[in-house]
Amino acid sequence: MVATGYTGTTSPSRLNRADAFAAFTRGEVGMLNGYPALAHEARAKGVNVVTTTMPVSDDLGPGETPPTVGVADWMMAFRQNGRRAEIGRFLDFVYQDKNLSDFASRYHLLPSTVTASRTPAGGGLDKNDQQFLNALRGAQLYPVNDPSWVTVSDTIKRNIGRAVEPNGNPKGVLEDIAAQASQASKKQ
Repeated sequence: MVATGYTGTTSPSRLNRADAFAAFTRGEVGMLNGYPALAHEARAKGVNVVTTTMPVSDDLGPGETPPTVGVADWMMAFRQNGRRAEIGRFLDFVYQDKNLSDFASRYHLLPSTVTASRTPAGGGLDKNDQQFLNALRGAQLYPVNDPSWVTVSDTIKRNIGRAVEPNGNPKGVLEDIAAQASQASKKQ
């Protein structure tokens, strides 16, 4: 697909995902790996969007399902400055089902609690959002608590596009990424 130009004019190793996402919402990209709100953004601009599961290896055995990979955002507060009670009240407010559902709906996010996703309005979930939410229930999250993950994640992002360039060497690129990940783990 890369050699024939189906992936666009920008080399996969130089493609900025923000640019790809913007092109998708303009209807200039036929397919990409994105996030739930991206489908809403594209639809709002008149682009007909559907979602599906990620393609997987043909080596997957009967009855085997590939793992879903998910990301997690964190809300954090600092202990300094004696504001523990105020922070507690703020978090209580944020995590009330109605407030969380309203926020998720407004920004086309998935509710971050089970009860908010079950509100009468469904937390603003459409069929595609529900598909993402169902997949996340069994997702394996990135190992953000591993000190080497920042380096590993950056290595993947900077190098994975080289695997599919014309004359690229997918096996070599993946082995190089694995070696750099191993080295990052040893440094910790």
